[in-house]
Amino acid sequence: MTPQHAVGWAAVQPTSMGQSGNCDRLTPLFNLQLAICRAVVGCKAAHPTFPADGRNYRRPVVRATIIVREVMSIRLFAVLVALLACVPDAQAKDSRIREYVSPDGKTRLSAVAVESADTEAVPEFDLRLSRQGQPTITIDTFGRDIDVYWRSDSKYVAVTDWISSNVADCYVVAVNAPDLRSSMSRSVPKLPENGGNSHYYVSCQGWESPRRLRVMVSGHTDYLPFHDFNYKLIYDLETHRMTRR
Repeated sequence: MTPQHAVGWAAVQPTSMGQSGNCDRLTPLFNLQLAICRAVVGCKAAHPTFPADGRNYRRPVVRATIIVREVMSIRLFAVLVALLACVPDAQAKDSRIREYVSPDGKTRLSAVAVESADTEAVPEFDLRLSRQGQPTITIDTFGRDIDVYWRSDSKYVAVTDWISSNVADCYVVAVNAPDLRSSMSRSVPKLPENGGNSHYYVSCQGWESPRRLRVMVSGHTDYLPFHDFNYKLIYDLETHRMTRR
């Protein structure tokens, strides 16, 4: 950070001023410093050499001691503010916890890091569901990343679990029955890449309506002929069927 250099009080052009003119017709830097002084000790106290009524005002020479004292006071005040801004909040949330709150604010999914004594182990996270008036339960454990899509009425949530570098799956959880969940990979219709050795990702893409969930099956084959694939599908929450768009 580039340090700020102390700036002395600026001189003003000779002019005829009213009672408030002696504190206002100054350079921008002077006005900034003066505004702080006004807020802390008042204009007159900050400038004891300025006439109260502004009469006979002609380029007052401010003593060096006054300049140093006032400038250092301002800089000390700025340093104290900066230090207070850097003090960590004792009640700040654990950075190892990510939360996904439902639209109505009554339910939340929390991804909480699992403690492990093995420092070389792959980090794992418990996905916990918390509802008002209900105990918190763990609905899944994942090791890489997730995408979360709440339905607008907060009754269902779709989660994409990026399981590994070559596999992803999406599932839907009912808030009132979190133990029962629907896996999208089990509902994907027959595709040319279903049974082969491929990088195969089934991911949720958001809700098209309360009943219809957008799903994408994408990836690339690991066998000849190599090719990428990308299929867009719709999952019907009532019939539990998936169709291509």
